[in-house]
Amino acid sequence: MASGLVLLIAASAAAMWGLTRYLFDSVDDPLTLRLRADGSPGTTTGPGGIWQVPFVATMLGLMSIGTALLVARRDRFASRFVVGAGIFVQALIWVAAITLLR
Repeated sequence: MASGLVLLIAASAAAMWGLTRYLFDSVDDPLTLRLRADGSPGTTTGPGGIWQVPFVATMLGLMSIGTALLVARRDRFASRFVVGAGIFVQALIWVAAITLLR
């Protein structure tokens, strides 16, 4: 398994925790986490709900690394693909974090 890619996922999750802590005071109240199809707020929460974003990023990163470790014995390409997908998911979560924290 590509250890550099695993470190990238770990560094991304750690940076997201740090950024969330740094910008926590600038989060609006109420915080809209989900939008409905028509664009109206679907799920709102207080400023403490922003901690869900780095938590989800960390859990999805750990799941992709764990899955890659399980698959690595059978197929190296599949394990690298799963880690690459984990990096893609981290990028999507960064978009959500930047949108919520600005």
